[in-house]
Amino acid sequence: MRASSIVVLRTKNRRVVIILDNTSGHVALDNLTAVKLAFLPPNTTAIAQPLGQGIIRAVKQLYKKNLLRRFLLTIECGKLLFIDLIGTIHLLEYSWQHVEGTKVRNCFKRAGFSVCAGDADDVSDTIDLTFDIVDEACKTLLAEVLERQGVTEGIFFPNFRDADSDVQTSPDMSDEAIVASVVEVSPNDSDEDDMESNNTGDLGPTVAEAAHCISVMQVFAEKRGLA
Repeated sequence: MRASSIVVLRTKNRRVVIILDNTSGHVALDNLTAVKLAFLPPNTTAIAQPLGQGIIRAVKQLYKKNLLRRFLLTIECGKLLFIDLIGTIHLLEYSWQHVEGTKVRNCFKRAGFSVCAGDADDVSDTIDLTFDIVDEACKTLLAEVLERQGVTEGIFFPNFRDADSDVQTSPDMSDEAIVASVVEVSPNDSDEDDMESNNTGDLGPTVAEAAHCISVMQVFAEKRGLA
């Protein structure tokens, strides 16, 4: 939910509840007016966190599906696939925007956020079925990518699907370690880094290049009947 949505709800005298797990990055705040923070009990994240009941998996599925599609597009264009950090962020945001609302609601129900008893059992099969459908689509795309690249030996699809399942996304740091890491960075070092970042880096496409791309996209849309 975006900040603008919270502002709209506050004007209507409505409040928002944000469910958080017990991680060091989630702290209690006392100055919130339209938002209430509710923390899950310890050691319950695996079963009571909607994100862990399928939402994160859905985003990852769509991301990998879209990544394979982009891979095929670059092959057709005779180019090499290169995705930098900003490209990764855009692709991830695109994937998140295409997660179906029904899937998000079902994941909340599976985690127990429902007024009707038994909803969690009813939606589990539906969630698993949708995952299987996307898996099959990804499996087909992966096979096509490998075939286009001349790979004769197949890759076990679960290895591709679950490649990042055990990746640690954040370090386990104590409060003392966090404070120490901040204190170690001196103001002079920060100023030098800012100067270097301002003086280096790719400025990106020119206005003329951007205008040409827009023109090409307009022709593409017209030829494909998308205009």
